[in-house]
Amino acid sequence: MLDKNKVLSSTRNGLDIFKHYLPGDWRIGRNFKNPFYDDIKASCNIYFDRRSGMYRMKDFGDPHYDGDCFSIVGKIKSLDCTTEFTEILKQINEEMNLELEKGYALPQNRYSSKTKTESRNENAIKEKSSPITLNRIPFLNAALP
Repeated sequence: MLDKNKVLSSTRNGLDIFKHYLPGDWRIGRNFKNPFYDDIKASCNIYFDRRSGMYRMKDFGDPHYDGDCFSIVGKIKSLDCTTEFTEILKQINEEMNLELEKGYALPQNRYSSKTKTESRNENAIKEKSSPITLNRIPFLNAALP
């Protein structure tokens, strides 16, 4: 079964959904013209919302286009986000070929947290084991007799 978290984790927190559905050359954090209406000035922006943990769109010219990736897809497909949310998820899954309903595994991090911790510990041990000598500090060498 599809759910919001599966879709978000396989689309880099919704960024890939925006890249798929929003035409044009735009970048995160930069204003651009909204492609869905005749925008006079660059008033649209994609940004990462830390509170929700996903990318969102803000349109200063027309607040109707504000929202996360699911609400934008809903507006494009004329679907209501509150009543037809599962249909929006299905549309995203099919059109982006995510294949989440078929039970395929989601992409995971290359390294587990255990591996990261072990590598940090190794670096800390290496740093602690190398002794600091006075001849390793260049300005002290000149002052020593």
